[in-house]
Amino acid sequence: ICTTIESNRYYSNFMGNTPMPWERAEAMAKISKSLKTFVTIEPIMAFDVGSLVELIKMCNPGQVNLGGNTSNILLPEPRPSEILALIEALETFTIVHQKSNLKRLME
Repeated sequence: ICTTIESNRYYSNFMGNTPMPWERAEAMAKISKSLKTFVTIEPIMAFDVGSLVELIKMCNPGQVNLGGNTSNILLPEPRPSEILALIEALETFTIVHQKSNLKRLME
């Protein structure tokens, strides 16, 4: 089972009627007790490292996929240093797969 958590922040003008990030994490925490879980952070949006890591950790994911925005919509995006800090923190408890579309944000 997989969920998308783009940020720990809720951007109403981009996320619309989706459940809040922490609601998705809480649901995945329950699901992870009986099923294998994965998280996709795509399109990655500006976030708070510690808070986002805690949300992802709640999901108990076997893998986290990170990807950048591929649409024409301008989203609030994190700095390369923030993405690197996120990857480093996530790698302490899961496998991190960086999609090729993340490269643009890492320059």
